[in-house]
Amino acid sequence: MYLMSVSGDISMTRVVVVGDTHVGKTRFMHCATGRRLPANVFRSINVECFTMCGTSFVVVPGGATNKMLARASDQADGVIVLYATDKGIEHAARWLRSIRAVSSG
Repeated sequence: MYLMSVSGDISMTRVVVVGDTHVGKTRFMHCATGRRLPANVFRSINVECFTMCGTSFVVVPGGATNKMLARASDQADGVIVLYATDKGIEHAARWLRSIRAVSSG
C-alpha cells in the first residue's frame, strides 16, 4: 500500500484517525495493519499509534479534548474520519471542523 496526499506531490507520513466514541477507530486500525484484535473491547481514552507502510496513524479517542486533538494532528499529512451511518455525515463534518479549528489556532 502506498499513501499519497491529495495533491499527489508528497507521500504521507502521518495520518490522524478521528471519529465519535465507539465508532470503531481502533478496530479499523487493527484490521488495516493486520494486528490481532484484542479479546477485551474497551473505550480508548488515550491517543493510540499504528504504523503501516512507513506511515504513522494516530488514533484520537472520541472524547478527546481540543488540546489532545491539536497535539495529535500537529504536522499531519491527512485525516481519516470514521462515523456511524445512523448518526449521519454531520458528525464527520464536525470532526473536520474541529481539526481545522485546532490547526489554525
